[in-house]
Amino acid sequence: MKVKSKLILNAVLAVIAALATAKSVAQPLTLSGTNYAQNFDAMSVSGLPGEWVLYTGASATALGTVVTAFRAGPTNGWSDSAGAFKNFASTYSYEGGTNFVGTESFGIQTNASNRALGLRSTGSFGDPGAAFTLKLADTLGFGHFKLDMDMLLLSVQGREQSWTVDFGVSPDGFSLPTSFTVVSNNFFTASNTTDGGVFGATHATIDFGTLLDNQPGPIWIRIAALSGSSGSGSRPSVGIDNVNLGFTNVEVVVNPPLITTPPQSQTAYVGDNLTLTVANSGTAPFTYQWYKDDFNTPVGNGTSTLLISPVSTADAGNYYVVIANSAGSVTNDPPAAINVETRVPIPTTILALRTNQDLVNWTPNDTTNLYTVTGVVISRANMTTAANASFFIEDTNTLAAIDVFIAGDTTTRPAYGDIMQITGPVGQFNGVLELNLNSANPTHSVANLGPSGLEIAPKLFDFADLNDAPLMETNFEASLVTVQNVTINNGGTGTNFPSGATVTITNQANQTFVLFIDSRLSDIAGQPIPGGLVNVTGYISQFDSSAPFTSGYQLVPTYAGAIVSAPPAPTPVALNIAVAGDQAIVSWDDATGLFKLASGTDVTGITNVVATSSPYTNTISGAAAYFRLVYP
Repeated sequence: MKVKSKLILNAVLAVIAALATAKSVAQPLTLSGTNYAQNFDAMSVSGLPGEWVLYTGASATALGTVVTAFRAGPTNGWSDSAGAFKNFASTYSYEGGTNFVGTESFGIQTNASNRALGLRSTGSFGDPGAAFTLKLADTLGFGHFKLDMDMLLLSVQGREQSWTVDFGVSPDGFSLPTSFTVVSNNFFTASNTTDGGVFGATHATIDFGTLLDNQPGPIWIRIAALSGSSGSGSRPSVGIDNVNLGFTNVEVVVNPPLITTPPQSQTAYVGDNLTLTVANSGTAPFTYQWYKDDFNTPVGNGTSTLLISPVSTADAGNYYVVIANSAGSVTNDPPAAINVETRVPIPTTILALRTNQDLVNWTPNDTTNLYTVTGVVISRANMTTAANASFFIEDTNTLAAIDVFIAGDTTTRPAYGDIMQITGPVGQFNGVLELNLNSANPTHSVANLGPSGLEIAPKLFDFADLNDAPLMETNFEASLVTVQNVTINNGGTGTNFPSGATVTITNQANQTFVLFIDSRLSDIAGQPIPGGLVNVTGYISQFDSSAPFTSGYQLVPTYAGAIVSAPPAPTPVALNIAVAGDQAIVSWDDATGLFKLASGTDVTGITNVVATSSPYTNTISGAAAYFRLVYP
């Protein structure tokens, strides 16, 4: 039902993947001389120039997503409305020596040797967030940058799109930038009313002043549409051409590193993750080396972040980081003092965990402390992926139940009825309260105390209780329950149970509930759905991804034998009412114990169950009261 992963590892892999993708599609330009020029005329033969990168999803804090599917061929007409970066004909004809007017045929556009790098954006591609990006290795020894280029309006449409020039610098010489300096905001607007409002080129000059001087790099200069287009109708086709980046030689200045935010002293707990970070200024690239207690014990992986996972008592001590570049080095002083403590597990009951939740959103109030509980396994399979462990346990004393999830556990596979002692923190997954353990954490533990020899008695579940969130969360969620006299959709038609999907069950009051056939229930999935009335036993799970977690409840049968034909209804039972003083005594003779007494204030609304055993005493008042026996 669930797949969990180590979030920190995923984050690291995501950064590595992003860097690998960016580096695979762009070769940073190494500056020389006094200018860089690009007219894009060779794209039809050589493709996108290697120093240019195309992005969608660009924002003020992110480069966005690299677009590798560039239409390099010359067969892209100005009026082509498909969302993509394209090789367009430019606005001037080398062949005719005149400016195009925008009505030239597709053939003339295709055969034009003067090309432009262009974009046609759509609501799902590049609007907002399209960016033409020039990547520089660095600007060390260069300054006074000025960007000249032609902005092309190639297909005039009703929507208006504004363009900005900004740049971002890698903070450490290898990471992607997370902030960008705006040089010219909305310097060009492509529309039918602004910047001429007609097909053609608008020359733009962007002066960087000293902003780009002596930057260590890599550097991304962006020509970007960061805000969404406005107006109505289609979006314009735009392009850039005749790009010239001019600069001069300046004295190379390398500033030594300076720590701006030192790593902080803190208390960590055995089994947790500990992260120390440092922030610094100066001229990249930098090297980082962490040390514990003295400068003879290096730790870490050479980045500005030190991760210790899981923490042990041996990790207590003083931590230093040495940051260096070609101009010098710096060390944090005083060191970051790490104190390591061990959490003492709190013995408790499953019911106590279930009642210690936020009563609005139904999330656990405490996800930090360790708790020890004991319960009997009520599930019959590993209810997660093979790389992890998940099973449900119920306290036979309080009849409360909970999911147990163990990340990275490939061996814990308790049998139905086993007594399990669990120590770990409380968590939640898609609304399901769970003991959330990690096999790599030495403070988390699972002990199988052997078979209980018990056949767990399921609770009788009424579909009407689905609307009572406190009752569902404290009494029914994760518990073993039985629903009686229900029909399963498609029952009797020869349709089989699905795998990893839901079917609907309907009770005699025409109320419905969701029956989830987990793909791991191999003896149910693929088998014929029975017709007629059936009884189903399973545990109550939940699939609700947003707060408040009060919906998405599901009944999960545990094995094929949990779905059986319902026995015939018992012989009707007589209801007797006697009066003693101001008391009405309602009684019935039910040897089966299956009938319940319901009452209401009118004859059509007798739904409120007031007693499950005979007799029941009701004080006589002025209001009318109606009673009936209900089954089940």
